[in-house]
Amino acid sequence: MRLRGEATEVEQFREDKSGLHLYSRHKRSFSAQKSLTLLTDLAHNLLADFRYCSLANSAFADWGLKRIVRDLLQILGLLVFENTQLKRIELLTTHSCAAELLIELIA
Repeated sequence: MRLRGEATEVEQFREDKSGLHLYSRHKRSFSAQKSLTLLTDLAHNLLADFRYCSLANSAFADWGLKRIVRDLLQILGLLVFENTQLKRIELLTTHSCAAELLIELIA
């Protein structure tokens, strides 16, 4: 008998592995493997937060992590800072997804 939460965790792990390209990234030393695991956890948390907070009410809300990494996070653009604070992100406007990704930054 499979529990609903268990199935969700397995699906999430499979999506992470595919989206973050983690097929064969085993390191020889324990500390290197531990560092890779921590960086992978951080990447997952950042992507999950971006997906559920920033993309929640957009056309990309049902996209998986693999598609987000492959199609959305590959758009060229510029980060605009004022006094070391990120003020806006200017995406390449010719990309088909750029207009939908317009997100207002709160000061």
